[in-house]
Formats: sequence, C-alpha cells, structure tokens
Amino acid sequence: MARTTSDVDRALCPDLIVFVGRVRGEEDEDVVAALAESGVQVRRAETPEEADACVRYLPVKMLVVGLDGDGDHWRLIRRAAASDREIPVVCVSARATRSRVLGAVRRGARGYMVAPLTADHVRNDLAPMLLGGPP
Repeated sequence: MARTTSDVDRALCPDLIVFVGRVRGEEDEDVVAALAESGVQVRRAETPEEADACVRYLPVKMLVVGLDGDGDHWRLIRRAAASDREIPVVCVSARATRSRVLGAVRRGARGYMVAPLTADHVRNDLAPMLLGGPP
C-alpha cells in the first residue's frame, strides 16, 4: 500500500523524537529546529544517559544521535536498538567516514545522515522510518 502525504503528516505530528549529542559545525538549536520544522515534537537530551532514560520511560518514536560530541553514544545506540520497542536510531555527523557509518550500523542504527540537517531531510529521509519503513 502506498503512503500518502497525510500518512506522513500523521506519522510526524504526534511523535516524539529525542536528539542527543553534537554535530560538528552545527549549533544544537539548528539541529533541533530542523527536526521541529517538520512538525515533530523534539526533546533535547543533554547526555546519553538522559536520552537513554527518555527511551526507556517516554513514548519516543525515534532517537537522533549526533556523533561529533562527547559521551558514550555507541552504548546508547546499542541499547535503543535492542529495546523491545524497536526504536529507530539515526546518527548525524559532519564526518561520515566509512568506519563511522559501519560502526553505527553494526550497533543498530537504521540510518546515518551527514550534516547539515534540514527540514527537507527530516521530511524525506526520516518520515519513512517513523512510518516503519526503511531509511
């Protein structure tokens, strides 16, 4: 069955996306704004531990992890991907080396986006995952 724009709009509007980490060359507010411009509710977690708590206790639909900052983001990705709720994890980085992308995928990430992240990226690349499809 084909997805319609209204399906995408319904998938994006009520959902909570948690963003944690940093993206080199991007301000955190810019990444959050790009996510929020698409109609999703965004919660900015300050640490991987806070993001992990969000994933465990809130109705999180997706986890977006900026890999250019400090913290144990790899452990967070593994835990979120292994949760019984099957929360899609998308990594964002200004540096998309082969080893980094493969490392993210091996740990359970379903997508990897290169900064800068725009509202169009969110609509076109993340919306299908919110609907349960591939990245």
